[in-house]
Amino acid sequence: MRRRRFAALLLVMGLVAGACSNSNGGGGGQEPSGGGEKKVKVALILPNAKDDFTWNQQAYEGAIAAEKAGSFDLDWVDNVGQDASSFIPVAERYAQEGYDLIIAHTFDYGEPVKQLADQYPDVDWAWAGSGIPDDLKQNVAVYEQPFYEGSFLAGILMAGASKTGKVGAIAGFDIPACHSMVEGFHAGAMLFNKDIGFEATYLGTWFDPAKEKEAALALYDAGVDIIGVCGTPTGVIEAAKEQNKGVIGYVNEQESAAPQNVLTSVAWNTQLTFETMAADVADGQFEPAKSYHVGLADGGIVVEPNPQYKDPIDQAALDLYHDVLAKVKSGAFEPPYIPEGSAEDVKVTI
Repeated sequence: MRRRRFAALLLVMGLVAGACSNSNGGGGGQEPSGGGEKKVKVALILPNAKDDFTWNQQAYEGAIAAEKAGSFDLDWVDNVGQDASSFIPVAERYAQEGYDLIIAHTFDYGEPVKQLADQYPDVDWAWAGSGIPDDLKQNVAVYEQPFYEGSFLAGILMAGASKTGKVGAIAGFDIPACHSMVEGFHAGAMLFNKDIGFEATYLGTWFDPAKEKEAALALYDAGVDIIGVCGTPTGVIEAAKEQNKGVIGYVNEQESAAPQNVLTSVAWNTQLTFETMAADVADGQFEPAKSYHVGLADGGIVVEPNPQYKDPIDQAALDLYHDVLAKVKSGAFEPPYIPEGSAEDVKVTI
C-alpha cells in the first residue's frame, strides 16, 4: 500500500512534525457490507504515534485490519496532538475531500468534533467519547470504551494473584471511561476478596512515562503488588519489571512487554468497533448517531489470564473469573458501571 506524508499541509498549518498518513490505494474494490455500490471512506485521526504500543497503536492496527478485510477504505494520520488547534485543520481537510466517516481517536477531540459536525453536516463523525447522551448529535456518534467490563474481570484475577492483599490502579484523567475502569478493578477484586485493599492515582496526563513510573513505584512502596491502568501503561510496566510486581495491560495485549509481570490485559478489539460504525454508515443507519457499545459479550473487550505470570492465581479466583465471563457472554450478568463514586458503594450480586 502506497504511503504519503502531509508535509505541505503541516508546513502551512503548523501541525506537529512527523504526522503521517496512509493512502487509500488498497482495498481491491470490494463491495461494502451494507450492499452499497462503493465502500465507505474512513479517516482515522490519531493524537500520538501509531506505534505507541497502547491507545494509538491498537486503533491503527484495528483500522488497518478492517481495511484489509474489505470493510472500508482507509486514510490515517498520527501525531496530530491532543489540542483542537492541531486537530481541526486535519479534520476539515478530510471533510472537504468527501470522507464518509471521520474517527477522532481521543476524548479530547469531542468539542471540536461537535463544532465541525455543524459545518459539515454531510459527514459522519465519531470520537472516543463519554457515552453521555448529551454528547451525541445527528451526525456525531461516540464509541464507548467499555473497559470497565474487562477491568471487573481483571480485578478478580488481581485479587486472586495478590500476595499482599492490596491492589491498585493508575489512570490519566478522572473521566467516566477511566473512573469506571478504575472502580471496575476495585469491584472485581472485592467480589473475590471483600477485604482487599485498594488505592488509585489520577495523573492528569495521558502520556508521561516518568510520571507514570513514579506513581507506580509509590503504590508498590505502599504495599500494592498489582496495578491496573487506564491510559498510562508505559511507565507502570517499566516499574513493574523493575520491582518484579504485577500490572494489567491496557488496550492491547501487553504481555510481551513483561511476560512475568503482566497478569492479564484489558484488550480492545478496535477492528470490530470501527467495522460496526462503518457498516451503519454504509447502510444509512448511522444517523441519528448513537453510542456504540461493543463490549465483552460481543468480543469487543478481551481479558485472558497470562500463563507466564510470575505467581499462581488462586484456583477459586480462576473459577470465579470463568463463571463471571460466561454469565456476561450469556447476558445473565452485567459488570457494574461506576462513572463516579466508589465501588464500595455498589452492591454486586452474581
